[in-house]
Amino acid sequence: MLTANDVTVSQFRRSEEFDYFQCEKNGYREFLQNPEEAEKQFSENLNVTYVFRHQGKAIGFVALAMSSLRRATLPNERKSEKPYGAVPSLLLGHMARDSKYRGQGVGDIMMDYVLEKAHELGKQVGCRFVIVDAEKDKEKLYRDKYGFELVPPSPNDKTSLMFFDLGLRKPDDAT
Repeated sequence: MLTANDVTVSQFRRSEEFDYFQCEKNGYREFLQNPEEAEKQFSENLNVTYVFRHQGKAIGFVALAMSSLRRATLPNERKSEKPYGAVPSLLLGHMARDSKYRGQGVGDIMMDYVLEKAHELGKQVGCRFVIVDAEKDKEKLYRDKYGFELVPPSPNDKTSLMFFDLGLRKPDDAT
C-alpha cells in the first residue's frame, strides 16, 4: 500500500511518460498520449493536469479546472444553505490510475490531493465544492468512500453530477 510520502506530484509535461500507462477505462490514457489535446487544453486555460509518480514512473493523473455549481441544481435541502446563484467549485475533470497499481491506495492519494488543492483555493479565491461528472459505475465509490453527494439527475443523464462540500470537512480530516 502506497502512502502520499511514496508519491511525487507535478504538472503534466510530456506524453511519453504515459507510454506504458494502462487504465481500465478507455479514453483516459489516450487523453495524455495525445499531446496536442492535453497541451491545447492547458494552453487554453481549460484545465491543469497533475501527474502522480512512484519511483519516477507515472501511476496516475488528475485534471482540474475552475467551475461552479448552480444553487438551483442542488438537492432541495441544500439550496437555502448557499448565498450565491453559482457556488464556486473545483472541477475534477479526469482522474485515472495505472491498473497495475489497483488496490495500492493511489486513488485515495489522488483524491486527498484534489481536496487539499480545493481547500487551498478556498483560502485564496473562494471554493466551496469539488464537483465531478462521475461515470455511473463510479457513483457509489464517490458517495460511499469520499462523501460526495448526488445532484438530482435529469432523466437522460449518462453520468452522475456529484459534489463534495468542503465546508463539511477540513483538509486534515480528508480520507
